[in-house]
This record gives sequence, C-alpha cells and structure tokens, in this order.
Amino acid sequence: WPLHQKRWRPKTARELDYFFKGRLEPLIGATALGDITRFQLQQYLNRLADEGASSSLVHKFRTWTKAVLDEAIEQRFLERNPARKLTIPSTRPYCKRFLTVEEVCKLLGSLVHQRDRLIVRLFVLCALRRGELFALRWDDWQGDLLRVDESIVEGELGPTKTPGSTAHVAVPKS
Repeated sequence: WPLHQKRWRPKTARELDYFFKGRLEPLIGATALGDITRFQLQQYLNRLADEGASSSLVHKFRTWTKAVLDEAIEQRFLERNPARKLTIPSTRPYCKRFLTVEEVCKLLGSLVHQRDRLIVRLFVLCALRRGELFALRWDDWQGDLLRVDESIVEGELGPTKTPGSTAHVAVPKS
C-alpha cells in the first residue's frame, strides 16, 4: 500500500481499500504468507463466480492478489506466487443491450427540459463519460468540436480517466 498509494487517484485508493479489507483480508486473515495456497485462492475465485460476481470483479481479484503476492516475493517473504497460475472461471455474461434508434427518440421525446435533452444527446452522440460531460465549460465548445481535457470524479475536478481520453470530440450539426 505505501509503495503505490501516492500514484492512485482517490477513487482507486477507496476501491483497493475495499478490496483488501472486504475481500482479501477475510479470505486470508492471519494466515502466514507461506501457507497461502493456489487451491485456496482458486476456490475463492470459483465461489465469486458461482455467487454471480461480474467478470470485472473476478479479474480484479486475480490481478490484485497476484500483485500483492508478487510484492511479497520481491520483499523476499515468499519464494513462489500461489496466484501465478490461477484460472479465471466462467462468470455471468454482462449485459450487451443497447438502445435502438426508436428507444433513443422516445427517451428524448419524454424529456421536458431542453437542458436534459442536450445532456442525453451529448451522451448518445459524443460518447462522453459522465465526468467528462459535467466538467465541460463554455470555452471547451469550439463549434463542431468539444475539447475534453478534464473530468469530474466524486465532485472533484481533475484530469480525464486516461491520457487518451484527453481529446477533441466531433459534435454533429444536429
């Protein structure tokens, strides 16, 4: 934790804090590092999948557990990583549904305020993340382009999610 926490955004730090305290510590508890087994970790991954956990959560558990145990090797507390060969079990399929053109038109028609219609149109037509949209300022609008260079995360203005997210986005004439 102290080796990496300064590189994390606050949201990432909270997510990892939840992971360590809510997922990893209850599983491992006071078990000595050398007594943690691949079998134990695989059983937990399988149980997560059986309980309906998302593919994302199962992958994160494997990734973060492996990273923690890799650091234990680096610090010479372990010789081998029991999470190295964990396999990802089948998880529930994620929803791939999207709105049809008719459903988008119906949604836009049901919105009373022009501001709300504009917000939904920007989401649909420009594929902005919510934090990017709500961080926009008037000087970001350049006629047929929007400059996306900031984002709001949990009420705080900051950089976009990834360096590749900082870009200009085309705004259709409509």
